[in-house]
Amino acid sequence: LCGISLKGSQELSKLIRDREVKKYYRTIVKGVVKQAAVLKGSLQKNKANNMVTVTIEGSQIKTSYEPLQVLQKELTYLEVELITGKTHQIRAHLSAIGHPLCSCRITTSYLLFLSALSTSLPYSSELSANFER
Repeated sequence: LCGISLKGSQELSKLIRDREVKKYYRTIVKGVVKQAAVLKGSLQKNKANNMVTVTIEGSQIKTSYEPLQVLQKELTYLEVELITGKTHQIRAHLSAIGHPLCSCRITTSYLLFLSALSTSLPYSSELSANFER
């Protein structure tokens, strides 16, 4: 997301800072997820091994998810809402509850089954006047 005017950029920044922008993703995780939930915690990065884990101390993160479909009796297709927005949050949160994101190896890299679905902004006449269509 980006604003095309100074005023639009300022309004957009305020919406993001106030957590009024909703961000939704779709992913496939290992294991069967039976019900929707909201996950809370903190992210901590281990610089030695470049891994991110969920802890209870530090800046709080929040992720919600809803199972959409069980695939092949061992995978679940999820819709995820990123309520806060930290790097690696979805991957770390779901892995912490025993449902890591699925991936496939492509040459020397891994491709995660994680895709942005939608982003929504609250509507207001003042806000829409600051964004050109």
